[in-house]
Amino acid sequence: KKIKIMILLDAYDCLIKNKSINYELIKLLNSFDVNIIVLTNASKFQYEEFGFELIPYPIFSFHQNPTKLDPKYFEFLIKHMFLNPENIIYVEHSKKAIQVANQFGFKCFHFEYENGSIKDLEIFLNETKIYKVD
Repeated sequence: KKIKIMILLDAYDCLIKNKSINYELIKLLNSFDVNIIVLTNASKFQYEEFGFELIPYPIFSFHQNPTKLDPKYFEFLIKHMFLNPENIIYVEHSKKAIQVANQFGFKCFHFEYENGSIKDLEIFLNETKIYKVD
């Protein structure tokens, strides 16, 4: 049975920065047969400030209570979204948030918006053996 992988994608500094969306990242992610949810610590009133209306995926936030630096964030997320950590890939710019997510068994990738992380992410995703879109 083919298991659907869920990519949890950091919003600010991965998918979007300075109200500019990373279309190269979207193109890469859309080439895989995965579900994608964008994670943020932002509150609803910050969505417009950051340009989140450009994001083509569902957005999930606890509005900084707790933040992604608190294990409770991921505990609540797993319960709320009925996630199996074994089927999760977490793409995040914050090394501290990755350390927290690692405690739950997510496969994590440290993404740096400016440093050509797209190619490295493509290699990482191919190595996880998730399916490409036909």
